[in-house]
Amino acid sequence: MAIPNEIYGVTIDHDGELLVTFSDHLERINMNDLTHVCIGNNLRSANRARVDDAGRIYVPEYDKGCVTIFALGGKQYELRSKNNDMKPVGVALSPNNHHIFVSDFDNKCIHRFSVKWIPEQKFFVRIFNFESIYDGRFGNLVRPMGLAVDSKNRVFVAVGADIQVFNGDNMTSIYQHWYHSSDKSIMNPTDIALGVDYDNTSYVYVADWNKNLIHVYQEDREKPNYWALLKIVGCQGRDFGQLHRPMGVHVDKDLNLYVADSKNQRIQIFMRYELDVYVLKKENGTWTCTKGTWTNTNQTAEITYKPSNKYVVMKTTPYYPIP
Repeated sequence: MAIPNEIYGVTIDHDGELLVTFSDHLERINMNDLTHVCIGNNLRSANRARVDDAGRIYVPEYDKGCVTIFALGGKQYELRSKNNDMKPVGVALSPNNHHIFVSDFDNKCIHRFSVKWIPEQKFFVRIFNFESIYDGRFGNLVRPMGLAVDSKNRVFVAVGADIQVFNGDNMTSIYQHWYHSSDKSIMNPTDIALGVDYDNTSYVYVADWNKNLIHVYQEDREKPNYWALLKIVGCQGRDFGQLHRPMGVHVDKDLNLYVADSKNQRIQIFMRYELDVYVLKKENGTWTCTKGTWTNTNQTAEITYKPSNKYVVMKTTPYYPIP
């Protein structure tokens, strides 16, 4: 059951403002003065909103059975499956916004929609009309949650106790059975974010609801589609840098890490090159920001686990800064 004050997702919009997902509405926060505006009141079990380059907002509404799109000019659209039986909990956009991928928790699959935004001119104002084609569903997944798409159109899906990767062009599986974590035990992923460094090194960030931390994986530049666990961020608790049931994760262009710390009812921002963390919390209708430092209590992991000979967990340290 969704709890009103719990936070179910976080991302940054095209204007650099923070977009926070609650179960029944969204809030856009100006990071300069922490003022906010509400978007989409009376949403029904909203999860992990995403924003495209044009500023359109995509909100999976589980109870409503659709993805609601807040477009420019105040227009709204509803994205539904062919049988109108979708139970969405995650949404991701392909490069150039040509495809929309939606994770369906109840039907254990991913839906793909081909989309087109058609520009029109009315009353000297340029607006867009929306067309979509339902391409069908793929995957036989257990509890699919958050998902993300990279520049190669690879679709990363948080599934049950695992991460699975699909080819977004032909909807075929690339990898199954990711399933390792910092201590070789099963994780419970809720959301995924992707980041690319200045040297084109790719990172995958996984929010782990069960372990109350974020896994950071790095793709081997010499071996595409080969990921190693690089860092772990966070541990259970309520202090700076500690998490309680993280439900959403996002990274900005500088690879600073944003976490929807759900049960703590706050957003935490981990700065990439520092051990500073910023905590955003709403109290009495007003957002506040507190800066602190943190030391992760997780122990350094020495692991040489190679599931299916595809992935290596190398020595990890409990700090966020990436070398």
